[in-house]
Amino acid sequence: METNFRQTNQPLHRSMAGQPFSSSMNDASPQYAVDQSAATGLQAHVSTLLEDIDEEMLRALMLRIFTDLVRMLDYLRMSETALDGQCAPLENLAFFTLVHEEALALCQFIEKRVIRAGCINETLRHALDGISFAVGHELKRVFEHELAGLTAAESDRIARGKITHARGLLTNCFQQSIIILTQVFDQSLTGAHLFNDLPTRVEQSLILRRDLWTLVRLARRAEAEGRLESIIAFIQYLDTFRHGSMHFLMYKDWQVYERFVDEVEAADCIAELTPVLDRFACYLETLFGQVRMRAVLANYPFDFSETAL
Repeated sequence: METNFRQTNQPLHRSMAGQPFSSSMNDASPQYAVDQSAATGLQAHVSTLLEDIDEEMLRALMLRIFTDLVRMLDYLRMSETALDGQCAPLENLAFFTLVHEEALALCQFIEKRVIRAGCINETLRHALDGISFAVGHELKRVFEHELAGLTAAESDRIARGKITHARGLLTNCFQQSIIILTQVFDQSLTGAHLFNDLPTRVEQSLILRRDLWTLVRLARRAEAEGRLESIIAFIQYLDTFRHGSMHFLMYKDWQVYERFVDEVEAADCIAELTPVLDRFACYLETLFGQVRMRAVLANYPFDFSETAL
């Protein structure tokens, strides 16, 4: 048996305008009720945020997006609970099929309806564009790579490992999407307010800070030396970062990073690559500085000698 995640363009037709956020979230998919103990804080913040939106159409559009994102997080929570119980790995993939189809529909909804709505200002449009890009990026990674070809012949340990990793990628993606969207309306809301996972965010930020510093050092060394060995080392780590801690960056930085990687890969010789390395290194240094300033890292000073090359 091999997994086959069916693509779908079928939109989710729901009429949720005027409903409370928590009610809409549960009613939209009654057979999968939200884990109230995990979602109460998030519901309270988002409900307040939605109540403060005066424009009825904007409130309805945001309600749909928040509802979909929270429901997909709930599917992933249920996947984790089921996998910890007696659910076989391949049976667990039913949760991922739900996420796949609904996330594709959400991206289509954002791109074809929400972004074009007259009630959407430029700041919100930019945030939604980033969310749509990131969700699509992670869907492709999870369903075309991480879980693609998962079969009954796979050992239970390997299958569970792949599913756990895929769930982590999607959970981070949907949580970031919610954080970014809420901060368009209330910049005081952070991940710590919305999700009770501060230790995880500290760990992610520590890994990201270390990896960005490694990239900065590799880029500067490749630029200074101009040797094939140092350039190859930098390019190899670009791919490692892309498939690893890049996903702990804000979405707005993903596209810029990908464009720089494209420029590096398009260079035909060292002379063409050198100016790209300088600009890329400057960008990475800026990112590194931003990550160092994250509030969750206030009590974790960085040791600039900790990254060995």
